Amino acid sequence: MPAWGLIGVVGDYCVISGHCYVPGTQGVGVILSFERQFAFFCNGKTGTTSLEALLSPMQQGEEFNFGAPGLFVAKHIPPAILRGALSGKQWDALFKFAFVRNPWDWVGSQWRYNRLGWVQRQPRWGWHRRRYLRNPVARYFCERPEAPLNASDVDFLWDYLQQYRGLPGAPGLLQSNYVCNVDGEVVLDFVGRFESLAADVGRVLERLRLQAELPRLNQTGSSAYRSLFSDAGKQRVAELWAEDIERFEYRF
Repeated sequence: MPAWGLIGVVGDYCVISGHCYVPGTQGVGVILSFERQFAFFCNGKTGTTSLEALLSPMQQGEEFNFGAPGLFVAKHIPPAILRGALSGKQWDALFKFAFVRNPWDWVGSQWRYNRLGWVQRQPRWGWHRRRYLRNPVARYFCERPEAPLNASDVDFLWDYLQQYRGLPGAPGLLQSNYVCNVDGEVVLDFVGRFESLAADVGRVLERLRLQAELPRLNQTGSSAYRSLFSDAGKQRVAELWAEDIERFEYRF
């Protein structure tokens, strides 16, 4: 199915393969500038908040600020979804880019970020805490250490991130979902890497004819990801995120 066949509009609501969203309900969406002719897609945990801070003053795509419960929040709209909302002429005129990250490092960052959120929200005393921990997600994140991650931890995170998987029919939250369409074809003009963020952002800024420094925001700890995994956890990431590992040619 072509990517643009995913979207339908009903009144003030939209439908993406059975998932409804209301425009403007969450966050800042894809950063889209028709004047400068670019679209930046925010693949989470790859320095996207830093780039958002830099590029958001140029935002002209507020009408595409939407999320789809069970697929993505407004800050992380996949290219295939925006492609369905634009004309072919509009889409082709844009310089489209996103960033990816070593899948093991990315999984470790997702674990730290999501675990920290649940731990910090945990009440400290009494029945409030007991009630909070009745939630199986809260209980798992709060009772597990930050590292090392074993295979069951990786499986848990994979299942937890299903609600943010991006594309209908995708097996899980793959970074490929923010680079490719539903047929697995790359639809972006440039895919930068977290590991070479400064250099790749420089290439983007040169392409956009901008002069600026990248602020470093939204960081979630050490990038020494190898120490975060047991052997079984390392192998489980390799199995679940095999598509990203192969497509972007990463190794542990």
